[in-house]
Amino acid sequence: MILKVSDRATEYAAGALLALCSASEQCRREAVAAGVFTQLLVLVQSDCTERAKRKAQLLLKLLRDSWPEDSIGNSDDYACSEVVVPF
Repeated sequence: MILKVSDRATEYAAGALLALCSASEQCRREAVAAGVFTQLLVLVQSDCTERAKRKAQLLLKLLRDSWPEDSIGNSDDYACSEVVVPF
């Protein structure tokens, strides 16, 4: 879990997770199963350092291939049949 304790701690946590996940597919699967995607997305949008955000973005790119295929929605599932035009 990546928690915002301090800027440096956030950078270290993201860096450690990046190092672990870069080295092992098993670590990537476990991180995804633990729900790290949500935490990384929050981190990217939070008020943390640019360095921590870059590490989180790298992790998101690395982990996207580890997401289970059966849990990825097909864009056709979200098709809209009506177009709503604002006033």
